[in-house]
Amino acid sequence: MPGRSPESPRPGARRAAASARIRRVSEPSADPQPTGTPARPVATRGAGGTAKNMVWTLLPLVALVVVVTLVFAPRGHHPLPTVDPQADIGFARHQAKEPVPVARGLGAGWRVTSSSVLDRAPLTLRIGYQTPSGGFARYADSVGALPALLAANLSDPHRTGVVRIGDRSWTSYGGASGQGGLATRIGTISVVVSGTAPTTELRALAASLAP
Repeated sequence: MPGRSPESPRPGARRAAASARIRRVSEPSADPQPTGTPARPVATRGAGGTAKNMVWTLLPLVALVVVVTLVFAPRGHHPLPTVDPQADIGFARHQAKEPVPVARGLGAGWRVTSSSVLDRAPLTLRIGYQTPSGGFARYADSVGALPALLAANLSDPHRTGVVRIGDRSWTSYGGASGQGGLATRIGTISVVVSGTAPTTELRALAASLAP
């Protein structure tokens, strides 16, 4: 009987090889390859882009606010309405039954903008001015005690010294919100000068007070 060639595979081996090829073709790859045209990545806006868009959106509004502010901003000091204090001065002198100091000889630029008289004890006269610099100054006369009058006309007063104005000595004070004050007695009347005006104008008002 002739023998088999050593190169010829056995029939069983050929069937096993064919089965292995079929399995390799039919089993899916562990890493499938994409088919067709790959999808484009979706573009997303980061936080930086959103913030930039908000800035550009707000710029026209900010520019409009600046223009309106510049156009309608007040220019300089606006004068306040003036009042006539003579009725209050006359009433205070009548009630006090003694000379009440009033301002005399103030120069141009001093405008009376407020006047009041408190007729219950202690009798108190207050007259306020817009000063030449545009500040505010007021004097108050009272038949009551000087410390009480000072506390009623100057917030958080603290003594800073004694100054000579004309022929009188005045105690100077500092107060809250940049206010200044001067206090003395003229005869039997307590007098306080206070306000936000510069010290030179407060002293000018004090110097003008006389019975």
